[in-house]
Amino acid sequence: MFKDKVNVVLVIFLILGISLLAYPSIADYWNASRSTKVVEDYQDRVKSYSKDRLDKEYEKAQAYNKELLTRKHSLEHIKPMDNYKNLLSLGGSDIMATVYIPSINVRLPVYHGTEESVLTSGLGHIDWSSLPVGGKGTHAAITGHRGLVSARLFTDIDQLEIGDIFKIYVLDRELDYKVDQITVVEPQDTKDLLINPKKDYVTLITCTPYGINTHRLLVRGERIESLEDLSYLSSEAVRIKPITVAAIMIIPASIIYALVSLKLNKR
Repeated sequence: MFKDKVNVVLVIFLILGISLLAYPSIADYWNASRSTKVVEDYQDRVKSYSKDRLDKEYEKAQAYNKELLTRKHSLEHIKPMDNYKNLLSLGGSDIMATVYIPSINVRLPVYHGTEESVLTSGLGHIDWSSLPVGGKGTHAAITGHRGLVSARLFTDIDQLEIGDIFKIYVLDRELDYKVDQITVVEPQDTKDLLINPKKDYVTLITCTPYGINTHRLLVRGERIESLEDLSYLSSEAVRIKPITVAAIMIIPASIIYALVSLKLNKR
């Protein structure tokens, strides 16, 4: 009887262990699906607005960026202007844009600010940087986590190389950027995020080294002429679907459980 109980406990622990192994894949897939839905909802929201309304929203964001150029404070002490949250916010949405990185097959929403609640589900716009609407004298900084158990996010941007392309979709416009600089800096080092009055930059930011996170990886892109849309495969397509993960994990556990049960029933 004691051995029977031990066997049952072992099977239970085995199933729990397999479930823990499956969790990252399932959670990542769920978050990717959610991000895709959020992006699609944003695109639908944009389509519901008139061209005139969208152009006015774009002009407001451009005016905000011009105002940033007149501020002489160091970056560490710059605070967002009072109307920051209302800009690029269609219908009160916190999403201001989406980022698509073809080489690593990532498409994610960009939210206002960098609160932890934002960064666990998407990308955050650093509020003292330019809004990501392009134009000379702008430098938007967009940050995201990497290495989360539950979501991929910016985990793979260390694979980007000089010359790679990423895209910003904001309102009804597409802005293309070519990676021209990749640097690793200490968290307090912001000089590579300064605005160049003659350039149009967007910098993608994440923590590095992977799992240690003592520094920041900055992947800067300079605006180029818009390219034809690169082939896009939904980010979920590169993940193993939960039903597949469950089958792979549960089938062996079920076989073991059946064998143990059979053995117990024979006694």
